[in-house]
Amino acid sequence: MLLGPVARHPSSSAGAARHPTPFPRSIHPLSSFSQLRGQASAQRTRHVAHSPPASAQASILRAAHDSARQHGTHSPVSAAAAPASEPEYSPTAAPTPRPPDTLRLVKHAARGTRRLPPLSRKCDRHQRARQPSVCHPGFSAGTGNAQPVKESKEERNKRLASEKNRCIAARHDSPVWPLDTALKAEHHPLWIAAERWVNSTQAPDGLTIITTHACGFSKESWRPVFAKLFPLLEGAEGKQFGTGEPLAGDAPHINEIWFLEDTNHGVSVDLNKGRLGDALCWDDSARELINFVENVLPAVGDEADEAGFQLPFELGGKSAQQAGKTPAEGLKRKVVGIGHSYGGNALAQAAASRPDLFEAILLVEPMTVPSLVNAGESGSPLTMGALKRRSEWPSLAEAGNVRSNALFSRWEEEQFSIWLSHYLVPSPSGGMELATPTWAEAQTFSEPDAPMRGWECLPDLSMPVGFLMAGDETWMTGEEVAQELVWRPKRSRNERILDASHLVIQEKPAETAASIGRFLRTLPSWDERPQK
Repeated sequence: MLLGPVARHPSSSAGAARHPTPFPRSIHPLSSFSQLRGQASAQRTRHVAHSPPASAQASILRAAHDSARQHGTHSPVSAAAAPASEPEYSPTAAPTPRPPDTLRLVKHAARGTRRLPPLSRKCDRHQRARQPSVCHPGFSAGTGNAQPVKESKEERNKRLASEKNRCIAARHDSPVWPLDTALKAEHHPLWIAAERWVNSTQAPDGLTIITTHACGFSKESWRPVFAKLFPLLEGAEGKQFGTGEPLAGDAPHINEIWFLEDTNHGVSVDLNKGRLGDALCWDDSARELINFVENVLPAVGDEADEAGFQLPFELGGKSAQQAGKTPAEGLKRKVVGIGHSYGGNALAQAAASRPDLFEAILLVEPMTVPSLVNAGESGSPLTMGALKRRSEWPSLAEAGNVRSNALFSRWEEEQFSIWLSHYLVPSPSGGMELATPTWAEAQTFSEPDAPMRGWECLPDLSMPVGFLMAGDETWMTGEEVAQELVWRPKRSRNERILDASHLVIQEKPAETAASIGRFLRTLPSWDERPQK
């Protein structure tokens, strides 16, 4: 039931070896990779690309629906006005996990790096109760857009196919800006939302953890994982990540955790109302991370009450240079990134580009594979799947009935509670709808070769890199690819949860927390005891 090669799960019967070894080192390279390497290499030169143009500006952090702060950009660009307060729209549901008593939850907002052209025509949100709904001129399916009252199955399939083709074409036709062009952009910057957990006890060598989420999910999906992590760190005995061997030494001290939300997801969609364009580039999400670590974190104090709703912004590199320090030294934080799926791709690209900003990273089922997983020849299944997704329900109680679906039936109860409380918002029609519109998820999935760019950057990661993988490697395009993937970084280790699928943190938050605990405990001796 548990991860990697650790001893058997406490609930397993005596003598039953429940834990497989992690992926062994691959002996033979993937034959398919040689065919795609040239394409991926060519694409890596576009690491500053913006789907519809993005410039280098700040990123908005917003705590899981509490307060917010502002940050700026890599270059001096005029700041856009931040929301005066965060949208209040979480419906009544079972209580979601809160931070341990030693940690305080605060909410913030900050300006983002990407700058996109305005929509082709104005698309205002509908105001109803506490939650504005979002629509997009190019799509009828999804949040906020009127769909035909009556349509046959054939008509629906035809409509969705048209919207899928429009979504794919929008990304294909979007210009890729070089950095100097992006810096001259005059469009409004976008924002990202974030939640911050601040430890009441700050240690000089304490860790700052930054998390990123999967496509179609929210920053709150990490709450149950970290709520379970802190009691585990208080345990007397540590285990080595990747082997499960006993590990001496004190548990790591976590000063703060930041849960970031992508611009096209959840609360960030509300913060960016009327500003989201017709396409999206995954590289921008990597740049948001770099901008946040370098230019936002240095301006945020240790105390939770220091920061207002809008996060301050400082050019971290400039401040550090004035003090005679490198940008990394000016941060005064040990940053550990933890990313899932799409968020793992962003984290890998960010860490490969700026290894000086990260102490270590943990990638959970990262979408960094050498394949065109959403290729048009295969019908763009991920884009179509997002557009087909049900997005509205008459009531919260009705939405709760999806618990019996094959997907949700595997989720841990706290994770499903978070789906009810944070993935759904009041709809203009009076019911409930997805906080992340289906068109926004479809846009994200329509990036053609971003997974390959993530794959290509893995050997460039110089810091300790941990992988937490599932037993079902369908999303990694197979066992062989997954095995090759986890050994591409020079200093990598891995663990697996055999009875989990790609949605590891939704299905196995306790096991994920235990794996993160071992990962953090192992960092001080990462290279001293090589994995067998």
